[in-house]
Amino acid sequence: MRISLLQQFTVTYRFVKLSFPCRINPKMGICDKITLEVAQKTLDTIRERLDTKEFRFEIITPEQYEEAYDVMGNHFVPDEPISKSIGVVWDEDFEKLTYMNLIDNISLAAISRESDEMMGVRISGFWRRSDGLTDLSWMKEGGDTKNLFTFITHREAELDFFNRYNVEEAFHFYCLGVRRNYRHHHVGEHLLQGATEFAKALGFPAVKGEGTGPYSQRIYEHSGFEIAMTMPYDRYFVNGRAIAEGTGDIKMTKVYVKKF
Repeated sequence: MRISLLQQFTVTYRFVKLSFPCRINPKMGICDKITLEVAQKTLDTIRERLDTKEFRFEIITPEQYEEAYDVMGNHFVPDEPISKSIGVVWDEDFEKLTYMNLIDNISLAAISRESDEMMGVRISGFWRRSDGLTDLSWMKEGGDTKNLFTFITHREAELDFFNRYNVEEAFHFYCLGVRRNYRHHHVGEHLLQGATEFAKALGFPAVKGEGTGPYSQRIYEHSGFEIAMTMPYDRYFVNGRAIAEGTGDIKMTKVYVKKF
């Protein structure tokens, strides 16, 4: 398994946190209190409601990152509507952004009971008011991955999420990917609903995510999420070309929120 120096440092850092617990400051936020151990114990308390006869839920841990990258790179990115329109491929920037979410220890995988294969992933991360607007300055300038996430985040200020919903922290859904051979098994829907229950059990006051195509939008709405904002593809241009020119009948991204 390929582990970068940054991953090695982070794994070591989180091991130290688990091995030498300190007194919890009551002023600490929810995100500050979540370790891998806390997340795993929380998942276990709701597991009976989440697991199915076909698969079980697991938190994605460092030894599973490569398998999660495979699901993302080969089964999510090539089929995601905006990625297809812009020409995004799995690259170092996409992997780094995925990794930055994975190390929060709240991303879930559906694992096949029959084969132990990772059927799908719900990559999620912390989102705090104190983080400010999303910073993509580290990404390759003019790169397709940066163009994709610039679109996804370009109306963050207008959304004004933290004031609008009166929260300081939220559970943010980053990406949902399912291997092609496991589609039509309701894996994606279970991952979204399971991650929503997981967020609530961890104590987050709200969940926020984006639906870029009809399937993700349908399961968000079926799961009771509010449409907080729409972002039409015919109003956003990349290299002089509207995103809508490559998305066919898919007309917009919808930003979804559920407050507990």
